[in-house]
Amino acid sequence: MRRFIVTAVLAFVILAMLAPPGFAQAPAPKVTITGLFDQITSAGRNTYDGNLTRSSDREGYARTRFRPDFEFAVGRVKAVLGLEIDLQYGQGGPNDGGFPGNTSGSTCGAAAGASGGNAGATPPGGKVNTNGCYDLNGDVGGMIEIKWIYTEFPLTGKDSLLPFIPVETMARAGGQPFDTLAQYKLAQYANGDFAGVSAITTFAPNIKTNLAYVILEDELAGSNRGNPSLKISRGEDYSVIFSPEITPFKGLDLKPLYSFFHAGGQTAGGARRNLYNPNTAGGQLNAVAARGTPDSPPAAGNPNYHEDRHTIGIDARWRLGPFGIDPTFYYQWGRVDSQAIVTGTGATGGTKKMTADMSAFLADVIASFQLGPLLLEARGDYSTGNKARDNLSRSIRYYQPLDTDGNYWAG
Repeated sequence: MRRFIVTAVLAFVILAMLAPPGFAQAPAPKVTITGLFDQITSAGRNTYDGNLTRSSDREGYARTRFRPDFEFAVGRVKAVLGLEIDLQYGQGGPNDGGFPGNTSGSTCGAAAGASGGNAGATPPGGKVNTNGCYDLNGDVGGMIEIKWIYTEFPLTGKDSLLPFIPVETMARAGGQPFDTLAQYKLAQYANGDFAGVSAITTFAPNIKTNLAYVILEDELAGSNRGNPSLKISRGEDYSVIFSPEITPFKGLDLKPLYSFFHAGGQTAGGARRNLYNPNTAGGQLNAVAARGTPDSPPAAGNPNYHEDRHTIGIDARWRLGPFGIDPTFYYQWGRVDSQAIVTGTGATGGTKKMTADMSAFLADVIASFQLGPLLLEARGDYSTGNKARDNLSRSIRYYQPLDTDGNYWAG
């Protein structure tokens, strides 16, 4: 009897060793390539130089764009690399942006201050937003743009970095698109791409939140020391976006928004409009002289000249049968420093640091009617603004989005 039991146990152990393990298998890596090619051509007359009384400006041009995305995924963890190439048909300036004489960044022309060609010309030799000209024997080099480069991963919830938090959060880190982090519409506040981190937390099928930390400019160690006129630091410029999404019932989507933007010295032109103001040192709001001390202003402005801007509001979508309405309302307030010309009785034309009060409102409403494949829309927009005689160093009443990437009127 004892011998039989030992034999049975040995047989069981051998069978157990031969059986496949019961642990979950790791997901297989997967690489996906998506993207698009597009070919665009356009022609126009008397719309390019800003002078309607001079009708000799005209052009017809064509371009091609390649926009691939490479996605490397293991389970729910992804790494995404987005590239872009924009080429104008035919050489439009003193060079094609290729070899020899690669001047990538000065499309088909020469950089401002360079000698020869169309140095400093506006527009440059190539069409705006192209990064090269494809001419005869097209050896075009240095043309690849890094559009996106980010990692997406589960931060909280099941099988995440923080599994003890029960709600699911998908996070991204790196250069990424704004997408719908701030609004439903395309470019009412934030559109394009940014460097930073973001997180989308889903509490329920009809409730989630969007949170993003946007890094516009960074101040490295040591860049704020030394000769003030030689400093290259543009300060710590950043923005925080918080936007919940709520669907109280089918057909109605609500997306409130709060965003804070901080800038020191000069900052990205997409975040601060560089308007002309005769009462500002240098004549423009985002110029070097406007954002620094009058004695040898730093090349990038003075980071002690601050801008703190708050934006709050709501974006919504409502569908009722074939009818729809998409209202957006944003209010913006804050304060911004600049070096401005002293005016008034006894003024001598000198400058001093001034602080402008900011207060602006934006309303954007789309009404629509869907009849089968036919969509009819009507749109109305309103925004506060400044009069031509206003001193923008003291008062700003126009709305400023964080970034529109040139698509403010695209939807």
